[in-house]
Amino acid sequence: MRAVRRPLLLALFVLALSWPAAASGAAATPTRVELTSGWRLRVGGASAAGASAPGPWTVVSVPSVFDARPLPRLYDGAVGTYALRFRGPAAVAGQKWVIHFERVRRIARVYLNGRLVGTHDDPYSPFDVPADGLLPGRTNSLRVVVDNRKPRGRREPWWNWGGIDRPVWLEPRGRVHITNLFLDPVLDHGVWRVEVGGALVNDTGAPQTATISASVTSPSGTASAASVDEPVPAHGRTPIRFPVTVSGTPDLWSPDHPALYGAEVTTTVAGRTAEDDTMRLGLRTIAVSGGRLYLNGSPLVLRGAGISEDVPGRGDALTDADIAAYVEELKALGANVTRAHYPLDDRLLSKLDEAGILVWNEAPVIHADTKLRTAAGRTDSLSVLRRTLFATRNHPSVVVDAVANELSTSAGNLPGTRAYLTAAIAIVRGLDPGRPVALDILAYPGYPPQPIFRLFDVLGINAYFGWYPGRRTQPLPGVDQLGAFLEETHARYPGQALVLSEFGAEAFRHGSATQKGTYEFQTSYLQQVLGTAMAEPFVDGAIYWTLRDFAVKPGWTGGPIPPSAPGNTIFHKGLLARDGTPKPAFETARTLLAQWAARVGG
Repeated sequence: MRAVRRPLLLALFVLALSWPAAASGAAATPTRVELTSGWRLRVGGASAAGASAPGPWTVVSVPSVFDARPLPRLYDGAVGTYALRFRGPAAVAGQKWVIHFERVRRIARVYLNGRLVGTHDDPYSPFDVPADGLLPGRTNSLRVVVDNRKPRGRREPWWNWGGIDRPVWLEPRGRVHITNLFLDPVLDHGVWRVEVGGALVNDTGAPQTATISASVTSPSGTASAASVDEPVPAHGRTPIRFPVTVSGTPDLWSPDHPALYGAEVTTTVAGRTAEDDTMRLGLRTIAVSGGRLYLNGSPLVLRGAGISEDVPGRGDALTDADIAAYVEELKALGANVTRAHYPLDDRLLSKLDEAGILVWNEAPVIHADTKLRTAAGRTDSLSVLRRTLFATRNHPSVVVDAVANELSTSAGNLPGTRAYLTAAIAIVRGLDPGRPVALDILAYPGYPPQPIFRLFDVLGINAYFGWYPGRRTQPLPGVDQLGAFLEETHARYPGQALVLSEFGAEAFRHGSATQKGTYEFQTSYLQQVLGTAMAEPFVDGAIYWTLRDFAVKPGWTGGPIPPSAPGNTIFHKGLLARDGTPKPAFETARTLLAQWAARVGG
């Protein structure tokens, strides 16, 4: 769970020349200020057809999207403006405010009281902008201009939702604070410790020395603590890393027992609290040995379905109720894992931590070989990967870090792709060393072995044998050939754990089991693919794509509906319809996953 910063500074007098003066008397303890209601939205700007006149202002709550209807004419995107008037929180000496956005799709320009205070152009990662010019105790004007026009060349198959589609709040921050804080549980010779790391940042004009104290408390109340003193130059940053040895009997996190420890990291300067970060974490080990996946030293078989965040009437602007529904649906399926093509909403990740449902975490680098040809494209993709890791690495549910999805089957022969993969592996092992590094690859027979694939810990196999026809020069065989392909892949990469990371068949009507698009075909297809995976002892799991139907780009060619057909903006492979109604294959999947769980012992 990402740190929630709660500076506890009480400014009763001037701390130092570098710290701002406080008013006489005790200052209020700042807490974050949610910016949820009272927004107005006006959509206007440009589309593929050219400029469009601004529409009327409407009152909305955040998270929100411009328009929750998946109509083809809306897919190319537009420019929208969100506006909010709010009362500024009181000023506290030694502390400032930032505006935190969990996500804005796609490009955000943020203005506070008429002044541009920040921009952001990654449509999948959280970000902060400084609340420079905030008026304490007075009315402030916040304006966010959002441009979700679809960039040329983006290969995302899901709908191009635009807006402030995840929560936003004012967050208090010490003038000396920790950024990219992480807590990494490590088992070393039978002793558990939690590595505390990040970067200590000094926003003042004078050198400072901060004391960083960390405490970790087990579910039963056993506490462990450690602290360090770190100097940091004026307007500078200092990397930090120190261990907290965990006392008492370790209470390990697992899908069957999702035990969560509490943690608090306090930063003090000159004896006064500058910042207090609270988090939750789980003690668990994840490793690959001999081509098999292990959790806490026991074999792990992943069984579940993926998620593309999308609900009727709200798009990907999920409510807390939507998040709870996703978790309950995965539990009803008997899933111990889910997967997404981008970092999931932090609120959803926290609920999955609590539920004991693992997450196949994936950076949104998809079909990117053309982009990876250039140094600029690789730099951008590696930045996307880093931001994905920063956003997700404190969640115990995250089981692997996948660096890309469906690159070329001959990735090792493409210099740009090979360079990206080599750098990406190093980044994951540096920033998130406690998790295996994964790559999701297309299942196509006939391509030569790729030595670079052997550098990964886990290979995800996206297999659509018997569903897609394949390429003109490389057709896909029937589902009866899947077992042979998996065996060949295992022989080529015996040191890598193999997981069937994606498979599925569209269904939206009743009919013959031999006719694509019917519930009966989907059920039969599911039985064949899952049966094949379950029969191969080296396969460490299967993740159906997807749990629910979701909105997809117009002209979608991945199913049996002709691209020109009306309403062809819904991806129908879900085990549930877009509104959560189960299809017949849901019960079949639930039964098979339960059988698999019973066979492997959990």
